Amino acid sequence: MTSLQPCNRWLELEQVGPITVVRFTRRSILEEEGIAALAEELSGALAEQERPQVVLNFRNVESLSTFMVSKLLTLHKRIEAAGGQLALCEISPFLREIFKIVRLPMYVRIFEEEQDALGELWER
Repeated sequence: MTSLQPCNRWLELEQVGPITVVRFTRRSILEEEGIAALAEELSGALAEQERPQVVLNFRNVESLSTFMVSKLLTLHKRIEAAGGQLALCEISPFLREIFKIVRLPMYVRIFEEEQDALGELWER
């Protein structure tokens, strides 16, 4: 039960059972305008879900702005408030350091591989 949808120039969504996998398609997520559009697209896709289970795959991402990090925290809070879960995966060492500095791993689970994140969310 998998369906792949390119949403816009920033991301693609895939539904894997009850879990929405979001793969970023851009190497850099730096432009405030693009990040706002990306956040709106994600919110719209997840608004239809009662208890969203979401995996964000950063395989293609090399850099992102602090504005994007704030959007990730906002997304986490919205998903958690709805009784869902958010997980991140396939993060480069550079981004992992940024996430550590802003303490993102205190709020959101980070996995090496997409399959690990899917397995964890599927069990809950």
